[in-house]
Amino acid sequence: MKLVVRYNTAKSSYEILKAGCSGSADTLFFSISHDELERKPDPQEYLGSLINKAVRALVFENGTDYRE
Repeated sequence: MKLVVRYNTAKSSYEILKAGCSGSADTLFFSISHDELERKPDPQEYLGSLINKAVRALVFENGTDYRE
């Protein structure tokens, strides 16, 4: 499993998801539109906080620390 952050050009949004392996489906943790993110006081810090929440969810879910 790995955590993926991608920009969805069709939706103009950033997506943070758990990439499935061995044919399993991806799990979306968070999605935020580019416009909504730009309205945040510190967009980069906010996106980083969403990534940290997703990492903690993975750790909690699997009991394994995926951070490298």
